[in-house]
Formats: sequence, C-alpha cells, structure tokens
Amino acid sequence: MDDERVGGESSSTGLTIGQFIREQCPRYLQMGMSWDEYWNGDYTRLPYYRKAYALRREEINQQLWLQGVYFIHAVGCVLSDEETYPTEPYPLTEEAARARDERNRQIEIDNARAYMETAMHNINLKRRQGGEQNG
Repeated sequence: MDDERVGGESSSTGLTIGQFIREQCPRYLQMGMSWDEYWNGDYTRLPYYRKAYALRREEINQQLWLQGVYFIHAVGCVLSDEETYPTEPYPLTEEAARARDERNRQIEIDNARAYMETAMHNINLKRRQGGEQNG
C-alpha cells in the first residue's frame, strides 16, 4: 500500500500514500492533534480538526481586524479633535448590540429626566425668589 501514489497514477504530487501521511503529520500536530491520536487514532476525526483549525484562524483574523479598527480610532483621536474613541467595546453579536442600544436609550431618558428636574427646580427657585422680592 505504501507504494501506491496519492491520487492514482496520474497524480502530480508524486508522493506515495505513506509519504503523504508522514508529510501531513506536522500539519495536524499544529492543528492540535496529538502524535498518538494522529498515528493511532480514528482517521475520521481529521476533517473536524481541519474545520476547528479553520474556525480558529477565522476568529484570529476577526480579532486582528477589530484591533485595527480600534487602532484607527485611536490614531483618529490624536489627529483630529472631532474624532472620539469608543467609550465601550464594539458589540460582537446582535444581542450585545440590542443591549447596548437599550442601555444608551435608558441613559438618554435618565439625562432628559435629570435636565427636566433641574429646569423645574430652577423655575421654582426663581418663583420663590420673585415672590419674596415682591412680597
């Protein structure tokens, strides 16, 4: 079996099956598979290791992209008075975005309430002071 070529006789790799398997070992070790599992384990797990590895790389890529976005905001804050750095992390899920929007809405309501209470207090204070001066 070791003499058989990967991909049949017309294979462009020119590797035997044994050579191909030995060549792939470091790749799967790098993906997190143990030496023992690679050589003695269930070969049907190989696609799952490849998929998990691809997902990890995709996640790393997303993290690096997001880091770049934060970096651009930081540089923008230094170069421009109009740019502001985010006050909280960007939401990564729809649920987190909805929670942030609700939190911001509640902050606006609380600020509006505080403004109205202060305005009413000042109006009442002026009325009392005006009544004392007139009385």
